[in-house]
Amino acid sequence: MPHLGKLAIAACAFGMVTSAPIAAAQEANFEGYASPHQLVAISNGRKIHLHCEGAGSPTVVLTAGLGGWSATWNKVQPAIAKRTRVCAWDRAGYGFSDGSPDPQTAAHTTADLEAALKAAKIPGPYVMVSHSAGSYETLLFTDRHRKDVVGLVLVDPSIPDQVDRFSGIAPGYEVYSEADTRETIATYQACADQLVHKGAPDGPDAKKCFPPNSSYPIALNEALAKVDQDPKRLLTKRSLQEEFPTSAKLVMNAARNYGDLPLVVLTAGKLELGPDAPSAARADLPALNAAWRKAHDEYAALSTRGVNRIVEGSGHGIQQQKPEAVIAAINEVLDQAAGGAP
Repeated sequence: MPHLGKLAIAACAFGMVTSAPIAAAQEANFEGYASPHQLVAISNGRKIHLHCEGAGSPTVVLTAGLGGWSATWNKVQPAIAKRTRVCAWDRAGYGFSDGSPDPQTAAHTTADLEAALKAAKIPGPYVMVSHSAGSYETLLFTDRHRKDVVGLVLVDPSIPDQVDRFSGIAPGYEVYSEADTRETIATYQACADQLVHKGAPDGPDAKKCFPPNSSYPIALNEALAKVDQDPKRLLTKRSLQEEFPTSAKLVMNAARNYGDLPLVVLTAGKLELGPDAPSAARADLPALNAAWRKAHDEYAALSTRGVNRIVEGSGHGIQQQKPEAVIAAINEVLDQAAGGAP
């Protein structure tokens, strides 16, 4: 749903991943995500992590939302891997990827994805699948590689110019969201400073800086906490969260048109705010919901084969709450890309 605040997944300012909870059932299988699959060297000696499963073409590329990483697709990726190659990736400073000295606008993160796919020798055709703010990388990648992209699935995607667009529609929510984001960024900047000057925190500070995810097995939490303390994490100066308003402007393109590209948009059927949300934010929820669905209809209109589907019973994290809807959408797009009927 909207880009920041407790409705979306919060994450640290310099890329800590253990603070990004994934709403998964305890029994969900995360074992395959507890260690890196393929660390691909790109610019400046940095490495981007790719988690690929399956074989075949086209390759399905999975991009997480803010605060998310490859494990957010643990309920979707294995099912798609039975049919074709599917690769989830970690942005700089997330999962098992190194940090980056560049401001993390969608332009920079998309360039990292392009470089990682090229270095890993994973050519098109691609079906691009993204959640939330990951739609920004998907849009830019598709704009730049239109001939290589044969289908899109946008899972409750963020929208171009979202900050300004929503500030007029839901000012109470935006105030709440921005305040929550500032608090989150300040907390993890303090954690980063402690790592740089004093080493890894312990005691109460360790729980604040490296909070374990209750959905993860112990081994995965331990692996992520170890990675988060790597100095390579601290390269990142301006996080994706801080650069979100810039990215929302970067992806604006009034001329964008995807012809008859297979395109499915999935929209959350229910919106929820945290228990601490003020009344002004709650009062904005109906208007926000209407604007969100309208914007997703606009996404679907980018293609003559585009469709926006409401996923009833699901909040923002559709890939975790209703993974079957995402799997079905990807398979539908794969069918159409292979020449099936619209």
